[in-house]
Amino acid sequence: MAIKGKEDVILVVPGEVDYHGDPVGGDTQAAIFSQCVVWPRVSTEVEREGTVITEGYNVWIPYGPNAATLFAAEEITGEDRVIVRGDEWRITGTPADQRTMKSKRLGLQMVVGRIA
Repeated sequence: MAIKGKEDVILVVPGEVDYHGDPVGGDTQAAIFSQCVVWPRVSTEVEREGTVITEGYNVWIPYGPNAATLFAAEEITGEDRVIVRGDEWRITGTPADQRTMKSKRLGLQMVVGRIA
């Protein structure tokens, strides 16, 4: 049995761009995911430039109540953004499709970070 969260997460897909890279259309709210689990993610790393602090959230979207929405939004990429707790965040990397040992879908986990 999967964990049930209480937060909603909104998926925002950026609008199209022309061949110069300039935006042509506005952003689109592609999906609203319910019963998500959100927990903070903070890391401090020492780089050549000094100490770098990364902040963001881990977001887990359960498959059950969001099955149809996740199926429609299967192509979530790092270009997309999400609105979590009222702020817009960038998706870092590729979301992970979590499954049981018998390949039953549990949900989708993603890492989101601050938009520069």
